[in-house]
Amino acid sequence: MIHSRRKLLRFAALGVGALAFAPMPIIAPARAAIGKVDIPADPKALRFRVLWDGDQIGHHNVTITPTPDGDGMTVVTNIRMKVKAGPFTAFRYEHDSTESWRDGLLQSLVSKTYDDGDDLSLKGHATTAGFSAVGPKGSFIAPADILTTNCMWLPGLVDEKKLIDAQKGVLVTLVSKPLGEEHVVVKGKDRTAERHSIRTPFVGGSLWYDLAGNWVRSRLEIKGETLEYSLAV
Repeated sequence: MIHSRRKLLRFAALGVGALAFAPMPIIAPARAAIGKVDIPADPKALRFRVLWDGDQIGHHNVTITPTPDGDGMTVVTNIRMKVKAGPFTAFRYEHDSTESWRDGLLQSLVSKTYDDGDDLSLKGHATTAGFSAVGPKGSFIAPADILTTNCMWLPGLVDEKKLIDAQKGVLVTLVSKPLGEEHVVVKGKDRTAERHSIRTPFVGGSLWYDLAGNWVRSRLEIKGETLEYSLAV
């Protein structure tokens, strides 16, 4: 895809490396958890197209695999974005993350991010003192029941005050506000959804959850630009 120089410069300024909002299909009934996170009963493979100014520039995939005993799960997030200018790459972003959960609590997290020239990494594990992690800016301790910015498939995320930014590798504040019900189109069908504004120090946007708690729409807004996620069929 070929973009104008002005458009490419706008995108390069995004520094996309925070929350990656995305719609998702209906989640099956889940097993009750001790922590905040319910474990899905069945494996899930979520695949989304990433759109910028109407053009597809990449994908955001999430794979959720419950453990055989149903008390844990592994969540793998894979994000790829690239903007081309003729034969040249004007912008490239990659993120890979693996989270291990047990009894509704985060047990381990390993992520690597390439943000248009910057290599970022994060590694952490559960301890008796909380969730201990080491990121680009050093080590930190998060609450044992912390969620990450890759937990967008959990409607309860909007109730959180703190998150681990799985891409930036730091602990961030989250501000969210319910904006009421709206009608959204999901796979060509109309659905009633509750809209929430959401903001961290790195990104702002909106999330829509239907009345069953399924994530059905999202929008990422950063530095005057908008990224839309579309569920891949």
